[in-house]
Amino acid sequence: MLKWKIYFFALLVLLVTLTGCSSPDQLKENEYIAKTDFPYMYRGSMYGTGVAFSDQGYYFLNGNYLYYMDRQGTNPVLLDNRPDNGCLKKERGTNCNAYVSKRHKSQSVLLQFYKDYVYTIESTDDGSGRSGIYELVRRNPDGSKRKVMRSFSHGLMKEAAIHRGYFYYLVVDYNEGMRQTHQLLRLPLDKLSREPEIIYKKENEDVEGSGVFRMFVYGSQIYIDENTEDRWRMLRYDLNDASVSAIWERNDGSHPIIQAIHGQNIYFSYRYLNADALWDWLDERSLKFYSSELDGNNIQETDIPSAPIFPALYTDDRYTYVHGDEIAIYKNDKLLQKVDVSIYPVTKSLTTGDERFMFLFFITDDLLNIHFLDKNEIESGTAKFKPLIETPFEP
Repeated sequence: MLKWKIYFFALLVLLVTLTGCSSPDQLKENEYIAKTDFPYMYRGSMYGTGVAFSDQGYYFLNGNYLYYMDRQGTNPVLLDNRPDNGCLKKERGTNCNAYVSKRHKSQSVLLQFYKDYVYTIESTDDGSGRSGIYELVRRNPDGSKRKVMRSFSHGLMKEAAIHRGYFYYLVVDYNEGMRQTHQLLRLPLDKLSREPEIIYKKENEDVEGSGVFRMFVYGSQIYIDENTEDRWRMLRYDLNDASVSAIWERNDGSHPIIQAIHGQNIYFSYRYLNADALWDWLDERSLKFYSSELDGNNIQETDIPSAPIFPALYTDDRYTYVHGDEIAIYKNDKLLQKVDVSIYPVTKSLTTGDERFMFLFFITDDLLNIHFLDKNEIESGTAKFKPLIETPFEP
């Protein structure tokens, strides 16, 4: 009898363990799962992923330095558990837990909090002029115990994401003739020593600006933004069956652009080139927002108001944001407030954020800046972007 009880208890422990640590194969639901999925709402519009969150607070990567801020606060501090260490004054972050080495200081390939660790991509040039050394680095929540999980050698690592137990990364490599090979790759996070699996590959691109431009990870698919010499298309990779299909295609020379993802809907628009092969900022067809299901079907034109030139759309559970020279904020089709952003550079990067904050990244002559908007101030009409972090910038 005692032996039977021991076996039963052991089986119960095993079942609890398996239930609490779902494998990637068990997580193919086509919706956002907070504990296992890449937090798409913190993905920036330009400079990559510079914000991450945990149950306790927010992490920011500004230039070469990591910062931490409590969830209810607006006073970020350097992520070094030695408060008198003087991180910003040390040569290349010597002995500074908050320091992140980057080939391009304004870009953040990856910042993500995943299962009790902070992950970043750190990088240096390899001396060849054609590639760099990229490292997937893991830290404890307080910045301590930095550990290089794996190193990669590529011409450029453009984006990365941890999603449902896998590490996804988008890279470009160059041969002797500087022709490009673009690849979307993945590795199991708990078996990083394996050979990477090729999700998508595009070879022999010799036209500047051609290839795989960006990736968008959400639910059970990855959206792949691909550009060639004569067309731009959006591809959808299905994590369930590994199929790749083009979505939202037209025969009018349009280039589909993802604007926002929310729930079971994805929002997008089309861009058009003028006779000089430049974006036509005044083409009225670019001023419309469309929605579809996550697989690209059931395309509908929305009634979301636009902006006069190249509008951008953001959405969350509370509001819809339309960005032009100002950000118009709507709730249930009603305009609540307009936030002036004309004082910021054109090359700014917006992050939708969570139910509380929206974040804005931009560069001045000698500073990398992060500003924030408190969404709790929107319905009173007083919301505006306020300074959060300034980090010295040396190009």
